[in-house]
Amino acid sequence: MAKRKKLWSKQIEEAGLSIRLFERTTGGVISLSIVTGRKDGEAQKYVKSTGLRNKSDAEEKARAVARSVAKLIINAEDLQSLTLGQVLQKFFAEKAPSYTERWRKHAETRRNLFIAAWGVDKRVEDIGQSDVDRYASQRRSGALKPPGSRVKAVRDGTIEADLRWLASVFNWAKGVKVNRKRLLASNPLTGLRRPREENPRRPVASHDRYLKTLAKCDEVDPEGRLQCMLALARFTGRREGAICQLRADDVLRGKQDVRAALAALGLDENAADHFPNGGIRWRAETDKVGLDSITPLNGQAREEMDRYLERNPRIGNTPLFPSPKDPAKPFRGDIASKWLVKAEKRAKLPKLAGGIFHPYRRLFAIELRALPVHDVAAVGGWRSVRTVQQIYQRAEPAGVLGAIEQVGS
Repeated sequence: MAKRKKLWSKQIEEAGLSIRLFERTTGGVISLSIVTGRKDGEAQKYVKSTGLRNKSDAEEKARAVARSVAKLIINAEDLQSLTLGQVLQKFFAEKAPSYTERWRKHAETRRNLFIAAWGVDKRVEDIGQSDVDRYASQRRSGALKPPGSRVKAVRDGTIEADLRWLASVFNWAKGVKVNRKRLLASNPLTGLRRPREENPRRPVASHDRYLKTLAKCDEVDPEGRLQCMLALARFTGRREGAICQLRADDVLRGKQDVRAALAALGLDENAADHFPNGGIRWRAETDKVGLDSITPLNGQAREEMDRYLERNPRIGNTPLFPSPKDPAKPFRGDIASKWLVKAEKRAKLPKLAGGIFHPYRRLFAIELRALPVHDVAAVGGWRSVRTVQQIYQRAEPAGVLGAIEQVGS
C-alpha cells in the first residue's frame, strides 16, 4: 500500500500574530489559521481559506490578512488584553518612522530581544517583576543577545537602557487613543525594579590624548577624514554619528552662509554676527534627539576643516566624509571608531574602557562647566540641561582639592 503523502504546512509570524498555512488536501487550496489571542487558557483562532494553491502567493496573502486582523484587534473594545507583539507593531507603524535610521535600528534590535525573551503573545498587562528579572538574567549571561553579536554578556547599564526604551514605548501607547480609549491604561513597568549600573563607565579624554592621536590619524587615513572628524568631536562636542553624516553644504564658511542657514530654520539671522569662524548645520534627521541646530566653529576646528577641504574639495549635498567603499554614502560611525582605535594604538595610548569618540564629548562638557549650562547644552546638542549636569559634567580633581582646602579656613 502506497504511503500517504504528508500534507504541506508552514508556521510564520506577522504583525505580532502567529499564522499557520496548511493544505487540507495534497496540492489543494491553502488555508490559514491565525492565533489572535488566548481566553481561559485556550488559543483563539481565525481560520480562513486563502483561495490559492501557490505557496508563495498564499503566504503573501496570509501576511496581509494578519496585518488586517492585528489592526482589528487593536481597534477592538477590549484594549486591555493587548499583546506585546500588537503594541510593538503599532508603535513601529506610527512612531518609529520618525526615528533616524541609526536609532530605528537600535529600536528594532531591542524589539527583537524583548520578543525573543517574552514572546509576541505576552499580554502587556501581565508583564511583571519576574519577567524583568528573567530578561536581565538572560542578558547578563549572554543567553539573550542580538543575532551575530560577539558580545557574550552585557552590563546592567545596557539592560537598564533596554528597559527604559520599552517603558517609553508603553508610555507612548498610554497617550494613543482608539475608540476614545487609551491603547494602554497603564505602563506595566512602572514601579518594577530594574537593573542599575552602580559604577557606570564614563571615561573622559584629555587634550594631550587628542593631540597624540591627531598626529597619527593620517597614518590610518591619508585622505584626512579621520583627522577632521576627531577635531570636530573635540571642538564641537557632537556625537560621531552626527559628524559622520554631515553634508558638504552643512559647513557654513562665511557670514552670508550662516545668515541664510539661520533664516531657513526660522532663527534670528542677526546671530550670524556671533559666528566669526563660520559654523555647522546639524540636521535633525542625523541627530540622536532630532534637533535642527546651527552652531559656531572655534578657530582650531575651522583650521582643521579648511585643511581637510583643501585636500578634499566637497560641495553641495554630498557627504562631507564619504565612505571608503562608496563616495555617495557617508562614512559609517562604526568604521570611524575602528580607525580611531587604530590611531590611538599607533600613538601608544591605552584604550579608554567604555568609550571611543564619546570621551571627547564628555571632555567638551567638563571644560565648559563654568559657563551657563543652557549655552553648553545648545552648542553640544543636548536637549536637557539635566543630562549635561548629571551625566557629562563631573567633579574634577583640582576642584575637589580646592573644596577640601577650604574646610576650616
